[in-house]
Amino acid sequence: MQNNQCPEEMGVGDQVLPGNICEYPNYLTAAEYHELAVGSAIHPALIERNFFHVEGESVYDFLFISDKIPRKNAGRVTDGYIKMYQHLLLGGTWIQSLDPFKNWQPMEWGRIKPNFPRIDWQTGKPVKYESPPKTPNRVTYFDVANPIWDKVAKRYLIKRYHSLLALRLLDQLNPLIFWEWVKQHPEIPVILCEGEKKAACLLSLGFVAIALPGIWNGRVGKQDFDERLHPDLVPMAQAGRKFIILFDYETKAKTRWSVFQATVRTAKAIESAGCFCEVALLPGSEKGVDDFVVARGKDANALLTAIIDDAKSLADYKRSYRAKKWGLSKYKPDVTVNVKYLSEALCIPELEEKCLTVPELYELEKEQLFTPSIKGHQRKKESTDSGGVDSSKSKKSPSFNFPKSGLVVLWSDMGTGKTELMRWWRDQNPNARFLNNGHRVNLLKNLAERLKTAMYSDLGYTGLAQAQALSITIDSLHKLNTQSLTYGCIFIDEACQYLTHLLHSNTCKQHRAAILEVLEYIVYNAPLVVIADAHMDDLTVNFFLAMRPKGEVPYIIKNEWRNGSRTIYWYEGDNSSAIVAQISAALMLGEKVMVASDSKRFIKKLDKSFTIKYEESNSEKSHTPKKWRIWSVHSDNSGSDENVAFIKDITNAVKNFDALFTSPSLGTGVDISEYHFDLVFGVFHGVSQTATECAQQLYRYRPKVPFHIWVAPRPPFGYKDTNASKIKERLLQTNEMTAFLLRIDRETGKRGAEKDWALEAYCQIMANRHYSLNNLRDDLRSLLTEMGNTFICVGSDDDDQAKESLKAAAQALDSAHNSAVAKAKNITLSEYRARQSKDYLDPNEIFECEKFRISDSYGIEVTESLVEMDKGGRLIRAIAGLEAILAPPEESFTDPKTGQTYPTPPTIVTQKDRTERDNLPLCIDWGNYSARWLARFNLGLHQILTSLVAGEEVTASDATLLKMTEIAIHCAAHVKAILGFTIPSDCKPIWLLGTLVEQLGLKLTFRKQGKRGQQVKLFSLSKEQLEFAMHVIAHRVEKRNQKENRTYYAAETPAVYSANPNQQPVSAPPLDAIGNSHCQGEDTTEFESRPTDRITLLHCVEILRSGISRGVEAIKGILKGWVEDLRWETVLELEAIAANELRLVESQVPEFYEWLLEEVLPMEGG
Repeated sequence: MQNNQCPEEMGVGDQVLPGNICEYPNYLTAAEYHELAVGSAIHPALIERNFFHVEGESVYDFLFISDKIPRKNAGRVTDGYIKMYQHLLLGGTWIQSLDPFKNWQPMEWGRIKPNFPRIDWQTGKPVKYESPPKTPNRVTYFDVANPIWDKVAKRYLIKRYHSLLALRLLDQLNPLIFWEWVKQHPEIPVILCEGEKKAACLLSLGFVAIALPGIWNGRVGKQDFDERLHPDLVPMAQAGRKFIILFDYETKAKTRWSVFQATVRTAKAIESAGCFCEVALLPGSEKGVDDFVVARGKDANALLTAIIDDAKSLADYKRSYRAKKWGLSKYKPDVTVNVKYLSEALCIPELEEKCLTVPELYELEKEQLFTPSIKGHQRKKESTDSGGVDSSKSKKSPSFNFPKSGLVVLWSDMGTGKTELMRWWRDQNPNARFLNNGHRVNLLKNLAERLKTAMYSDLGYTGLAQAQALSITIDSLHKLNTQSLTYGCIFIDEACQYLTHLLHSNTCKQHRAAILEVLEYIVYNAPLVVIADAHMDDLTVNFFLAMRPKGEVPYIIKNEWRNGSRTIYWYEGDNSSAIVAQISAALMLGEKVMVASDSKRFIKKLDKSFTIKYEESNSEKSHTPKKWRIWSVHSDNSGSDENVAFIKDITNAVKNFDALFTSPSLGTGVDISEYHFDLVFGVFHGVSQTATECAQQLYRYRPKVPFHIWVAPRPPFGYKDTNASKIKERLLQTNEMTAFLLRIDRETGKRGAEKDWALEAYCQIMANRHYSLNNLRDDLRSLLTEMGNTFICVGSDDDDQAKESLKAAAQALDSAHNSAVAKAKNITLSEYRARQSKDYLDPNEIFECEKFRISDSYGIEVTESLVEMDKGGRLIRAIAGLEAILAPPEESFTDPKTGQTYPTPPTIVTQKDRTERDNLPLCIDWGNYSARWLARFNLGLHQILTSLVAGEEVTASDATLLKMTEIAIHCAAHVKAILGFTIPSDCKPIWLLGTLVEQLGLKLTFRKQGKRGQQVKLFSLSKEQLEFAMHVIAHRVEKRNQKENRTYYAAETPAVYSANPNQQPVSAPPLDAIGNSHCQGEDTTEFESRPTDRITLLHCVEILRSGISRGVEAIKGILKGWVEDLRWETVLELEAIAANELRLVESQVPEFYEWLLEEVLPMEGG
């Protein structure tokens, strides 16, 4: 039926409007059709069968279907009902449903969406839908057309019919209804959603969805008595079927509680019927699933598929709801105060009296620490700002004693003196061994000064053990030896971020197991452990409690004072151009500004844009502009001497500048306490910082000035999993598959040495971070609102000039970086390795290291174009993946349990996995390269790429490509978990192939063949990129062969020199052997000396290992007895035998690799 033709028999058409021609189906008005098709993304075929325009008195025929409605003698409904629904005379949309108990014929019950809704006098809100009065609510099964049916069948890989003949016979004898087909396939999940438009939108994307008229209408009966599944849903409740509840995204606490209750009770009714139930959660900020689909556009299908795949079990949903977004819910505070500074709760007179009588208390064996008595009291008059919290609460705060031992939790807002409280404790216990542990160097340096502790980086190897009070980063915790592992008190500030850094940071990866082991030991044995955070959560308390003696209960001090009361100007645009323009305007008006961002690149672009602006303006002779004094702090420069000095006295240092631009490097541990900046700007892209971390950055500036904030409307890299259980399940499945491919026992191979509570914390942190990043804009606004701030919406306009300015700055930065790397000085391998253990590299050292890495990776001259192509190492990693998938499998083997045959990944793949498992004890750090290789191999990529590399072409209808697409759709969850991208339900073969080859550093190109109108696209690999990749692969193979040859040659050749050989450098003779060469002599010893024999080398390794156990001087003494070549050979062999020992040396002796050079550490007697 065409859209411009009216249906002859539609059940309601003859009651609606006269006439034979209409522009939209079922007499729908333009506004009604637009709302359905565009506003809710509903397929035209669904609109045509299920949505009808009604108006006039005929609407009463649809509504007044109950015999319980009071009527007059003539049968007419009483005037009260007529008056209540008279607004429907102006028209609306009738939504029809099929009846599961009447052979799927249209049911009498349905709902009308009025064009002019009435106002509910109780709530004051419009009534969006009208249901037949005095009639039990039913659910809506839509009449599903063939195009939608095909989408559903394709999504779940179920054939509608086995042949065209079967199709014709079934159509003739007994046409199958869509919902009967769904009943025959209980493996298809059914989604329950609130509202007809949302269900129609889901069906339009190929999901099976049933509409409930309200969140409570999936069940009937009374709770704990006869509550059961709604009768209309029972026909779909085949044993084992999975129902997924997908209700609206809500922000109001009261509404969220109602939705939670309705969800749980509906889920229990589903489970009681013998089915499974999961709960899918929209990330926001869009309210309904149809709003989400419209807002996300072309990405909606993939994103919604990911959300539904990520649905939580009922237990996980209940757990996630009960956990507050911020703060503690599982643990109740032992004492609550409401003071601007925690030290105000100290009972000073009592303390002074106690201080006079308390003897020396420090004794390691019997640690009894002096603890202040604290009580709540009325704050001083000058501390009147409570940030929106009633200050009278402080009068009611109970008195308490700061615990002498145990786990103490300080849950208090930013800037409330948590550190000052610990400094006071330090003053009262000067002889107690004290450890201050943190996750950022800047934070530690700041706290070390305030807490009067030694900084670990200023101490030698023995100094760490002897320090009475020490500040050390979590990354370096493994450096502590057994003599320094017992402390009277351990203090960890920013505990939530600390935990995230510990379990997720790449900087901890190499030593994470050792760090966790040391942390568990010192936390267990310390009499007193204090953790502090403004946004303390249950997960962090659980983690530290798991390391404490069994049965211990945490003592929680909660401070209700809020450091809020700021005015926040909120920018709603799709990009940051408007707020960038505002930063520029503020500076031009002479205001001082601070800018915080979660992106180092944005900070560098912003800084560069102002430099360009000044240079361009200064080139015009008409005027001389003022050059703004701008200071930037980011990870590339935060360790420089200038920035270390700047951060150390930042409150005074900023007074010399008009603007301060900061990345997360200045996110914690630094306070600017005095007024200087007039405005604070926050620009957050949703890449790495959660809402609480963004707030931490903003509040580094303590004076109360207006905030201007822009947050990206959605994450730049797509929706991420928020289900901790599924994150853990997929991690262990991937580990298990890799273990199987490595011929390791599956059960033992899926886990490392990590404790259960550490793995649980890792997965939960990842889920929580993803939840915040999926909708950072809404999450940060909610947090800042809870903190007592006032919002003013600025709007969503863009600024084209600011956008172009940032674009020009980005191009200038990239060009300058590429040029600097290409022109950097060449360095040796020893210099490169020596720099890897340094805490900070200056820009020139960074460029030199980058040049060495690129040259070593590609084996060609480093040019600006090569630096650009490399993209920070992404290209070489992609080519490594290409080399792996092109390599044929070693052999095949059969799984004895299933009888299925699997290929063995190539040695270059399995070796990486084995090395990681040998050196990284925790399973959360494993790369699982074999599982990634198998995923690509099972998709058929090895076969397809082999032919493409040979120069062959493929079409979209190629049988191998179609098979690859079918497998990818069927294994979409595994593809996403292992290869990192989402497979859409309507996945196109060429799109899939293009995505896979792009991951491998290649690109598809095509040509057309055939006559006009009959042309076919023939796809092949881009020749230029393929040739480059094959050259790099050849270089990688040559490097491996050289290494193998050296090893073989060393094993077969007798010793040519001893541990202290007498060998002189050899000079090359003149070119013509007559007279002098223009290039003079050249030292060729490095190239002509043969490697040490295997026995001697292993003996040298054992000598070095014994020296490592004895300390730094012993290592130097051993190295002085060897020539440079032997030093390097021994170290390389040590790395192969005991890499963990070498890593320990690197971390404890930063200059170790420099000692391998004879010019730095000459040979004795050399």
